Amino acid sequence: MNNYKLICLMILLVICTLGCKKASFEHVLVNDKSNTFIIGEQIWMNQNLHVTHFNNGDFIPQAQSAKEWEDAGKNKQPAWCYSDDGSNEIFYNWYVIKDNRGIIPDGWHLPSYEEIQYVMKIHHVLNTLVSKDFDYGNAFASYPSSRHKREFECNTTYFIPLTYAGNRFGNGKFKGIEKIGVFWTSEEPEKGRGYIPVYAQLSDEKELYMVSSNPANGVAIRLIKNH
Repeated sequence: MNNYKLICLMILLVICTLGCKKASFEHVLVNDKSNTFIIGEQIWMNQNLHVTHFNNGDFIPQAQSAKEWEDAGKNKQPAWCYSDDGSNEIFYNWYVIKDNRGIIPDGWHLPSYEEIQYVMKIHHVLNTLVSKDFDYGNAFASYPSSRHKREFECNTTYFIPLTYAGNRFGNGKFKGIEKIGVFWTSEEPEKGRGYIPVYAQLSDEKELYMVSSNPANGVAIRLIKNH
């Protein structure tokens, strides 16, 4: 089987697996008016969460020093802080998310492990498609118009428009500024170490990874719209 047939087989396999209703090449559709973007069947917020109050109106404590941040983690207390890159992105520790007062607005939720895996599958296929040896003409010959090809070529300049403000460790130190974005999931702590599954994206690769984070760490939040 030559490379072209192999790539086409991969495309069909993933499309059938994901059950996408939209054309698979229209993978990132940004709506500036609603501050959202669409990937397959998922609607994402086009910016990180920036709230400083719980849903009942109570203030979320802000840690303004490394010691305050470290103390909040040691005491398992909710806290937020600004990122250290001048962008005013907000990091939250896990205790903010688990607080019964809640911070997630109605109609939205933290992505689950399965929802991140969905995005990673799409990304894997797109990485294959943008290979310099891929024959665009043949690949799109079976589509009714060249619109899919045009939109695909325009949209593959990035994968998910995330931010790369790094994260904050439980000891108050910042890391990964302008190199990586790290985001909480809805998953529960892992058995044993008690770490939380999070997803991350490197600025130079635009690829998602699943990693783990200490609940005392400061991590950003990006939400998905409920179905």
